Amino acid sequence: MRITISCSGQAAIQTVEASLARELLAAQGGRAELSYTDQTTARTIELPTLQPPPATTTVLVVDDNPDMATVFEAYCIGTRYRIVSLQDGQHITEAVRAHAPGVILLDVMLPGVDGWDLLLELTRDPATRQVPVIVCSVVTDERLALRLGAAQYLRKPVSRQQLISALDQLLSQAAADA
Repeated sequence: MRITISCSGQAAIQTVEASLARELLAAQGGRAELSYTDQTTARTIELPTLQPPPATTTVLVVDDNPDMATVFEAYCIGTRYRIVSLQDGQHITEAVRAHAPGVILLDVMLPGVDGWDLLLELTRDPATRQVPVIVCSVVTDERLALRLGAAQYLRKPVSRQQLISALDQLLSQAAADA
């Protein structure tokens, strides 16, 4: 990106600590120039373009409480994570096909389906077994969650830091395993 500010006539562009500005720009891959002609004084600043944001990872939240999905969505603002929610486990296979999540965040207390059975189904089904599952529940049975195939367990209530750390850790593990 290039920005040029020009003044014609006798006006001059005032610079405060121009050498400091040049150093700061150079550290970021940019540069600053001051040029003069008989009629014009110009300051040109060049900045590198921004790096593209990191790839977005979809997180499928399976929780019958829509407020939890809203909380998790708020937690993920400004991160590489995008929340998609499902309020029952009966349509999870279709949701995985439709959204291709990188992670599933699963509550085990769901209407109409046992969350532990759903976890087993997810870890055994060829269409979903490659997607890591984080069990996120008030049910305090981390050992059972891990034995049934969960990649991680988070106990509700979950803080923003806990959620983002768990997601980051899973993606780092997946990248290292690839």
